Amino acid sequence: MGIFLRLTFELHCADTRTQNRIMGKTLDYFVDNLNNETWQDNASKKIRINDETQIAIMVYLRFFRQAMIEENKLKSYAKYLKKDECLIIDPIFILEDYMQLDEDKCRERVCKEIYSYLEIVLIKYKNRIHDFDVIAFIPILKNRIEKIKSNSFPYVEHDELEDLLDGILDENLNLIE
Repeated sequence: MGIFLRLTFELHCADTRTQNRIMGKTLDYFVDNLNNETWQDNASKKIRINDETQIAIMVYLRFFRQAMIEENKLKSYAKYLKKDECLIIDPIFILEDYMQLDEDKCRERVCKEIYSYLEIVLIKYKNRIHDFDVIAFIPILKNRIEKIKSNSFPYVEHDELEDLLDGILDENLNLIE
């Protein structure tokens, strides 16, 4: 299989359980569908010469509160690790920008903003990523993200944490006594 991309995310706490559920579900859906091995294997045949699995791009999405970003002087960054032949992309997004959105609007905004960031970084590093045709990959990535944005794939529910919190926290994240 030609797996070349890995995404993960870090999400800080929103103001309510509903907001946390929407953000968590949206990011799970986004990450799950870009980490999809069948899609990556098919895309790999169009953008790589060597069809073996080698993670060429690693993306760490971080959604933090504005105050934490400012206090800790956090910044988005990208760096190519030559010894690992891997581009690390680590963008930071302001959580408050998403907290008042319903699920559809949140998914649309996440898709739009992450794609815009990835496109800029990928073009900047296009000549450094070994055995990877960035110019051929960008429309493939855009098409996949458009499908995610339009909710074209089934959701894989990750409700274990929510199930655990039922009966412990109320909607405003207060302990239920």
